Amino acid sequence: MTRNGVKLAYISNDAAKNVTYKKRKKGLVKKMSELSTLCGVEACAIIYPSTCNSHPKVWPSAVTTHRMLSHFKMLSVVERSNRTMAQERLVRQRIAHADEKVKKLCENNHRKEITQVNLDRVPKSHIPPWLETESNLPNQGVVFDEDKSGGWT
Repeated sequence: MTRNGVKLAYISNDAAKNVTYKKRKKGLVKKMSELSTLCGVEACAIIYPSTCNSHPKVWPSAVTTHRMLSHFKMLSVVERSNRTMAQERLVRQRIAHADEKVKKLCENNHRKEITQVNLDRVPKSHIPPWLETESNLPNQGVVFDEDKSGGWT
């Protein structure tokens, strides 16, 4: 049985909003702890509540979070950018990967089209049985030329 997706919409009921905030905050902190433990990475989180009179939740501790943020701020701009991936950079990488796949598919389709055009030029009676199925076609395509006597080679 699969879970139904949560409908994301603003919660106007204050009691329901507080319950959801507490549950989501607990789940996020649990995930951060698991990530840190399982992968051996340093992680921190600062969660600001929607109410102005509440203090932010800092995980794992304010001292550790301050130390991590200070260390990150001391890195040069180049080092910082290497450690973060902006949305634009991620999208550009995905587009480049998709473009590469499309290029390979186009090349493959072109090769198949050339082979089919060449085979269409040859009368069916002149095609050897081992070459009749597409799976038997050579990768580079088959080129047939009409010889001077009107036959195909």
